[in-house]
Amino acid sequence: MAWVLGIVCTDGNLYFGRPRTDEHAGSGMRLSIAQKEPELLRKVARLLTCDIPLRHSERSGIRGELYTLQIDDQKICRDLLLLGVHPRKSKTLKFPQVPRQYLRDFIRGCWDGDGTVYTDERGRGYAAFGSASAEFLDAMLANLCQLGMPMPAVHADSRSPDYRYFRYSERDCTRLFHLFYDETENEMFLERKYVVFQAIRDSVSQRGTGEATDV
Repeated sequence: MAWVLGIVCTDGNLYFGRPRTDEHAGSGMRLSIAQKEPELLRKVARLLTCDIPLRHSERSGIRGELYTLQIDDQKICRDLLLLGVHPRKSKTLKFPQVPRQYLRDFIRGCWDGDGTVYTDERGRGYAAFGSASAEFLDAMLANLCQLGMPMPAVHADSRSPDYRYFRYSERDCTRLFHLFYDETENEMFLERKYVVFQAIRDSVSQRGTGEATDV
């Protein structure tokens, strides 16, 4: 559930609308998570023992194809409110109180939801995470440091003044790989990002060296 909460905090939306009148009525509160690929949503649904089918939209334009998981469940939505997840949370999101033994799962969920991992044209690997909530980003960094990760520099995005991000490179991507995936079941991570992290780790191992933390 810590992993699911990380996904919801970064990639989910909570709505308050009119109560529905069909057999899935609920309270008018709705959790929605959208992804371009269905894998993550299917894993979240299974962990929540939810049999609601995904919605599929073949949109054109910048967003393209989109899969959406919508959950109309009063208890889940109220639990999320208590954990600090609110509508229009992008700039106000707070880092929830997560027990230390579940911190890596929560942060992995955040990375699966809204983080990136990639290689550049030289084949060098990077993993980055950003947020428009300064409080959330600062708490994320503090907790990563508690889990043994180094403190990277924080950058502002020139295209969006409220958005800040940090980035790890090569050697620290390998550290992050072990933090996220050691003894982690397949049902609790996004395969696509795992594969890229793994490739970066293997590349660093083969070269026998790595870059320092990005500054």
